[in-house]
Amino acid sequence: MELGVGSFVYLRRIFEKLIESAHSNAETDESWSEEKEALFQKGRTPERIQLLSEYLPSRLAKNSSLYGILSKGIHELSEQECILHFNLVQNAILMILKERHEEREYKQLIKDLQTAGEQLAQPKMDSGKSKHRFKKWLDELRQYRD
Repeated sequence: MELGVGSFVYLRRIFEKLIESAHSNAETDESWSEEKEALFQKGRTPERIQLLSEYLPSRLAKNSSLYGILSKGIHELSEQECILHFNLVQNAILMILKERHEEREYKQLIKDLQTAGEQLAQPKMDSGKSKHRFKKWLDELRQYRD
């Protein structure tokens, strides 16, 4: 039993889930307008990726053609051709997922550092200069939170 085409269906579904997740995040953003939503609903996948580029892993946003490759595998390639190209396409998807995971970990790390920094700022600080440096450090850290 060969599952070449089926493996492309599975990978394309993962790709689509990434887009759906980015869309959910965009809908909660104040900058996501009704106009953007209408364009998203009417758009094909490449247009949707472009609209969601700031919410997607950069590797996905820069390589939106991957969706076309997956679709071609499903609709045009033979079982053997899909099997032949599966590892390449799978690795691309895995790299995108890894990037998304790393972005989430980084955001959590920054959040944890800010919390720790704010807690450390609470104890008495003798020098106004030290307090100023610490506040400056926290402000710099905050810019990376988002």
